Amino acid sequence: MQKHLICRLLICIIIAGCSKSDNGDDDIVNNAALFSKTCNEIPDHGLTIDIDGDISSEIDPTSQEFLDYITCVQNCAQTNPDDPQCMMDCLISSGLTTSGGAYALSMNISNTTGSDVQYGIFTGTLFIPTSNKYQPMVMAVSTILKFIPDCETVTFKVPVFCLASEKAAPDENSTYNICDVINASGCLEDILSILETKDLYSLSSQQISVIQQTIWNCIEGREVNLEYLNGLPAN
Repeated sequence: MQKHLICRLLICIIIAGCSKSDNGDDDIVNNAALFSKTCNEIPDHGLTIDIDGDISSEIDPTSQEFLDYITCVQNCAQTNPDDPQCMMDCLISSGLTTSGGAYALSMNISNTTGSDVQYGIFTGTLFIPTSNKYQPMVMAVSTILKFIPDCETVTFKVPVFCLASEKAAPDENSTYNICDVINASGCLEDILSILETKDLYSLSSQQISVIQQTIWNCIEGREVNLEYLNGLPAN
């Protein structure tokens, strides 16, 4: 029973990473001109790629990672009961999700090329949902390289930031396409250029939350604090 309760809490926390609380400011209109929502899909070159917006389906409640997460959450409840960031940090420290973004997409790549391949994802890569109900995502960390043996499938989590706060966070029904590097301009281009030079994997969930809010502020035409981003540790 305890595991089921914590598992539901885990799913809520994951979704919360891409959900924005209502601040009552209804006159802000998202500036869609800041990025292109058109998906120019990357050629697969013999790879089959499936992207799930719900990483909770990969969580094994009997795994050591999940047990570590339970222990961490219980420690948070005892020592930091009023600090939601403590539980967010548990996701990363336990290995249930990856650092480097406010959310993580689950990517499954099957290699049917006839030879082993190295697969990379570049900063600025755009992920577009198959349903416009959900938020598009952008990757802001350095290239991820994965070795994929021939005739095998590799699953890994891709750290991303959310691009449209008025849309739903990913859930068990959301799937995504991987697209070409985002067509960014203005403050979003500035943000991604700065983040590309930063060590996002070393940041706390609180710092990641500030980055996510900064991206939303940019998309929504609000004031953007680039000074905070410039002060983050370099990679």
